Amino acid sequence: LFERAVSLANPSASVQVENDSWIARTPAGRLIGRAGPLRSDAPPWAAALLGFEVEVEAAPRPVYGYTPLPTTPAATRDIALLLPEGVMLERVSDEVRATAGTILEQLSVLDEYRGKGLPAGRRSVALRLILRGRERTLRDSDVEAVLARILSRLEQTLDVTLRTA
Repeated sequence: LFERAVSLANPSASVQVENDSWIARTPAGRLIGRAGPLRSDAPPWAAALLGFEVEVEAAPRPVYGYTPLPTTPAATRDIALLLPEGVMLERVSDEVRATAGTILEQLSVLDEYRGKGLPAGRRSVALRLILRGRERTLRDSDVEAVLARILSRLEQTLDVTLRTA
């Protein structure tokens, strides 16, 4: 229990046993807490009384923001792209994110293929896009318009095309 309290109050501190009590110290060696038996006027047959004290680190802790659950459904689209050999997938992802904007909730790589059936100097990469409108449900026409803008920008900037077969 003492070790858990120390880790919450001062995460960088360590706990050591000295004599009949536990001592908590910072990495610099400063004493910040102790735990052990306490003297009391309890009868001899009563259980031992234990207690501890620990300083709480004054450093600010990160504040975790609240993100409400979505109120609109997501639209999931999988696309297969033909990338020139020299084009990094990170660059493609950056372009997709920049084009889609806040409507793009998640982008993940499903597959990469190199081999038969592809044009020379090209590889195929399959992406999954999860799109979601914040204020309203996206229509198919909204999603198709975003995908068209993404594909157009990828073709113009990186010579990436949609794989059709």
